[in-house]
Amino acid sequence: MLYHEVGHAYDFTYLRPAGKQRRADTRGCAVDPWCPCNGCPDYAYPAGDWAESFAHCRSTIRGRWSSERGGPPGAAQCGVMRELAP
Repeated sequence: MLYHEVGHAYDFTYLRPAGKQRRADTRGCAVDPWCPCNGCPDYAYPAGDWAESFAHCRSTIRGRWSSERGGPPGAAQCGVMRELAP
């Protein structure tokens, strides 16, 4: 859960539109809308998928996968995540 929230923090602090578009292209999803409404669950949106993927690619602990945008990222997608969030 902590890595998921760190993923959100990185997203809102550093990730630019070009990075969001690259991420969406890599996952095969639309970039808009990136974020849900305030207080809405984010798992069906790219921002939540980014945070779940960030956690999956950064942690060796494999917990529950909650993104509704697809399954956990593979090695190639984690490589793109590391390029976008070094």
